[in-house]
Amino acid sequence: MNRIILNGKNALSKTIFLKDDIQGNASFSVEKDGKRIHKGSTDTGEIDFDFAPWSPSSPELYRIRISDGTGKEILDIETGLRSIKAERNMLLLNGNPLYIRGYIRGIRAHEHENVEKLPENAYHRKNINAAKALGFNLVRWHSSIPSESFLDESDKLGIFNQIEFAPKYTFKGKEKNFTLDLNHITETVKKLGKHPSAFSFCLGNEIHKSGGSDLVLRAVKAIREACPDVLVLDSCGWGEFDRNTNDYISQHIAYFFPFGRHIDMFKNTDCFNIDGSIKGAPVKEELKGNAFALKTRRHLQPSKPVIAHEAFHYISLPDTKSLRSKFRKAGSELPWWVEEIEKLRDSKGLSADWEKLVRASEHFKKVCLKEAAERLRMSPWLHGYQMLQLSDTNIYENPNGLLDCFDEPKKAFASVMSSYNKDFVIIPELSKKCFAYGKPFELKLYASNFSENIEYVDLLISLREKRGGKEVFSRSFKDFYVAQKGVYQLMTLDLMLKGSKSSAFEMIIKAKSTGKNIFETSSSLWFFPAAERIKSKKTGIINAIDKKVIDGLEKGKSFLFIRDPAVPLAKTGLPLVKDHFKPVIWDRGSQMGGLVRQHSLCDKFPHDNVIDFQFYNLIENGAKVNLDGLPGITPAIQGTDKAARDRMDGLIFGKKNFIPEYTLRRFGYLFEISVGKGKLLVCTFNFSEENMENPDVSFFYSSLLKYAESAAFKPSAKLSAADFKTWSDSSRKKVEKEPVMNIYWEEDKDPVENVLWWETVGVDITKLKE
Repeated sequence: MNRIILNGKNALSKTIFLKDDIQGNASFSVEKDGKRIHKGSTDTGEIDFDFAPWSPSSPELYRIRISDGTGKEILDIETGLRSIKAERNMLLLNGNPLYIRGYIRGIRAHEHENVEKLPENAYHRKNINAAKALGFNLVRWHSSIPSESFLDESDKLGIFNQIEFAPKYTFKGKEKNFTLDLNHITETVKKLGKHPSAFSFCLGNEIHKSGGSDLVLRAVKAIREACPDVLVLDSCGWGEFDRNTNDYISQHIAYFFPFGRHIDMFKNTDCFNIDGSIKGAPVKEELKGNAFALKTRRHLQPSKPVIAHEAFHYISLPDTKSLRSKFRKAGSELPWWVEEIEKLRDSKGLSADWEKLVRASEHFKKVCLKEAAERLRMSPWLHGYQMLQLSDTNIYENPNGLLDCFDEPKKAFASVMSSYNKDFVIIPELSKKCFAYGKPFELKLYASNFSENIEYVDLLISLREKRGGKEVFSRSFKDFYVAQKGVYQLMTLDLMLKGSKSSAFEMIIKAKSTGKNIFETSSSLWFFPAAERIKSKKTGIINAIDKKVIDGLEKGKSFLFIRDPAVPLAKTGLPLVKDHFKPVIWDRGSQMGGLVRQHSLCDKFPHDNVIDFQFYNLIENGAKVNLDGLPGITPAIQGTDKAARDRMDGLIFGKKNFIPEYTLRRFGYLFEISVGKGKLLVCTFNFSEENMENPDVSFFYSSLLKYAESAAFKPSAKLSAADFKTWSDSSRKKVEKEPVMNIYWEEDKDPVENVLWWETVGVDITKLKE
């Protein structure tokens, strides 16, 4: 015999390959917590026993000892048994629904070094314990094979692993091909498949059209034969929606943000259109005749459980003060980029506000993370996700983790993940965040239930004012039947508030089952009175800075600049940057939230000194001014740029260092300045006619005009007309000078960067073989 097969009840099984074959009978013993609980002999390699099942929540392990007929010990191993199955649209662990909550480690870009120089097992334990505290249950090893030490700790502490091979790629012209080492795959699976924490083996990251590859078919067959009790994934990220070379699908969905026009990105299945079907049927078709024109689009429906590939990779600003302290305490070398970011920060005049800017960026990431987590948990066809990533890397400057590179939690994000990283959650569907007093709106509550035994829940729903905490209402709703697994609508609320003052409110939802608290979340809502329609009398409204405006300023006139989308950025006379209310994804984009300062205009608009969703409509599809050239200006509403390099600058264009022209810029949404004898108020929010239908937008616009006409409009910053003209003229050269990845983020039209898009921006992807 060359393998041992452990069999338990309810289809529990574990196959362990032996280094040496055993001839004849083998004796065995089973130990639990240091005590022998079973012994016997086998001539088939099979051992039957009532093993308790292993799971992340209950990692039951047994010590198995095997000896041959001479008494020589052949095997001494600690392992566990669990049943993992993928049945149509559900993952099952030991017969119960499983919702994957994974995070990514592995390749250099997504890995952090042992900066504390801990013993290896302690280093692994710290990471796993921190992950489990936030509700994660799986590690995806991006193109990497984890160490036996990590898998040992995973077995003990209870966390799954998706183990991933790395195909070798070659290019013939622009045609990309890959190879797989089948011997390496087989031996690795035999070696590591003994671990109960081995969830699946994956052939590689983002292999397109994997379902039609003969090489993939042979590799999948090899994995199934070497370890029949794990799942197989042919490609993590891409592949045909109906392929048979996998047990489940890890699907790249999009680099969109799931709100506004992309709010349904986790509900629709458009992400499967890129690789389509193994049958080759076109997703979209057009037919034209003499008397008709027809366009068709198929909606592809995968028949296997799907998890979201590389979700939530939003970044915030690095807390350089904390990093300096921790690296000094650990006696480790400070990453080179910390000092470079601090130099850039100081040169941009951001030092005094750096702590506030860091916290504002963390707040923005937190509210966007919450929104994305809610949208993902409402998906009717997703059964988990893999987050990019849990821990920051010390190697690069992109802080997209919930933990720092010391595997220690960032306080800002803990509440979000601890709420939504559970088997059972309640999700409030809020397609809008801002509402008008006196107008009812509908709010739907959804249940996402992947728990083993929750049958009934009681809900407590309350609404209170954020400032002062005055309760508007509180109501308990008893006995919701939630035994059904999956995602479904639970309740509809029709809500209407009366009021006359713009205010922020907090809706709190709590769930109890059998008297125990099992879930809690809170959501912010903003309410506004009807805006007064006024017209400017003294202040001229402009949408471009030209000679006429500058001459008027010099003579003492007042102007209000309001962004007009019909005017090209280069003709506005301001260094404007296109904008979205969409977090930076690794290195894509320039939106990191920002500061709202005390100001007679801002004080009328509800805020907590930082940008939140009450600014969504104002920011989305608007613009912002790059104020790096005006150091004396302190904007009333300030936007934050990322402190990270564009990867293509280094990989393609040979620019390895930070580029100040488009890194950590000081953005302004609202600022004022005295020019000559006149006054200029600049606001770059989106006041399009369509957008003015939103109560928050019309309220801000009305407040803006009132302020511009009031005696309170007294800018403290001053500039001569000549200096202002010089700055305005030079700004025309800076407009739209964005790095490659920012351009993709600004366009916001393609789910991922495709070959045609790379060619359009001058990137030869054949140079990116690694």
